[in-house]
Amino acid sequence: MKPLSIIATVTSELFLQLLGVIGAVVLAGVLASRKGFNIWLWILPAAFVGFTPGRFPTLGIPLGFIILVCMPSACAKNITEELRMRRRRSGNTVGGVLTVLAAALLAGLWWLVQEIARWPGIL
Repeated sequence: MKPLSIIATVTSELFLQLLGVIGAVVLAGVLASRKGFNIWLWILPAAFVGFTPGRFPTLGIPLGFIILVCMPSACAKNITEELRMRRRRSGNTVGGVLTVLAAALLAGLWWLVQEIARWPGIL
């Protein structure tokens, strides 16, 4: 395989992963808004909190997105205002906790990459 074709293959894979992350962020923002939750508390976990066996924890199935889909809507019809506020509060709390978890995963991954880059002969 020629070196340029390897670079093209890696670049296209990264591009597709980036498109997937952007798509998950946009979809999570729209879904969180329609459910009555804070958009900014849901876009990070919907895109980054996931798993794939044998890969970094930030790539793969976005568990935050699955949790967002399963959360009950705070904008549903025929519910009381008290229930609406309770659902909104619990949805935003779950989103906030997942956002902190996603930020910790990304910071840990960044630290790990920086440490590996310091090892002689690895790269």
